[in-house]
Amino acid sequence: MIENELKLDVPGGFRLPSLDGIEGVRASAPATKLLSTVYWDTHDHRVARWDCSLRYRAGEGWTVKLRDDGDDHELMRRIEITMDGEAGTPAAGAVDILRACIRTADLHPAATLLTNRTTVKLSDAHDTEQAEVVNDSVVVEDGPLGRVVFQEVEIELREHTPTTLLDEVVARLRDAGAGAVGRVSKQERALGRAGPPEIDLGVPPPGAGRALLARHAVAVGTAGLVRADAPVRIAQDDAGARNLIIQVVALRRQLQAFADVLGHDTVAGIDERLEPLTAAADRATLLALLRERAYAEVLDDLVELAAGLTE
Repeated sequence: MIENELKLDVPGGFRLPSLDGIEGVRASAPATKLLSTVYWDTHDHRVARWDCSLRYRAGEGWTVKLRDDGDDHELMRRIEITMDGEAGTPAAGAVDILRACIRTADLHPAATLLTNRTTVKLSDAHDTEQAEVVNDSVVVEDGPLGRVVFQEVEIELREHTPTTLLDEVVARLRDAGAGAVGRVSKQERALGRAGPPEIDLGVPPPGAGRALLARHAVAVGTAGLVRADAPVRIAQDDAGARNLIIQVVALRRQLQAFADVLGHDTVAGIDERLEPLTAAADRATLLALLRERAYAEVLDDLVELAAGLTE
């Protein structure tokens, strides 16, 4: 599913105002519960650095969130997939979806969050839920930053909910003391800035030499491949598979174009492992190849290659 969410910064002790009387919807009675959430990542925070997250929440199971290119300047859009599983061992399906980010690294608990959540649901005249407004008071335990306390309000819209509803809810919240739109996820608050993206996609300056041009070409191609990976694993059609193969073909061409800088033997070794992906006859065959360790290893090599090239 697609999560459409807007966050607002709020002062400590903020309480949700009454949301009764908003045109077109009725507000539920506030409901409060305590949530225990554990975020998982690799030792070098690869999941977070690709703008993704993996969490276990008691009573909900495992949730993967992936970046979605439909973000606007306020509303955050994420692809959200939830699956059953026990605490302590990430669900195999969740690990599979994140494989291109994780590659050959191991996952471990990165931070534990205790959240006191108050929720108000907004439904239309047909009892169809249009939005959910939550007030979260959060305490981070066992994170790299130590104990962190914060509070935030989230407004999650359902698909096709009119933005006019969002405007009215935000106005109510701001009248009650809510502040600016927040763009920092709970994961980032818990872990801090996980570091720069694994791959620098900065454009080389004018007059850059072939080493920088090669680094940029490998970086762009590798990032395209990583981002094309999860849709193949999630979708039930061939569109994602076709896109990934296009990314692989383009990356192989760039590697060949810069073989003089990258090293002919290096390029040949990578190309040999990428070539079977382009020959996959269908999505099932491609998925089988993506789940082999050799694929994770060649992604590791590509990320290292992009990071290691300098002028």
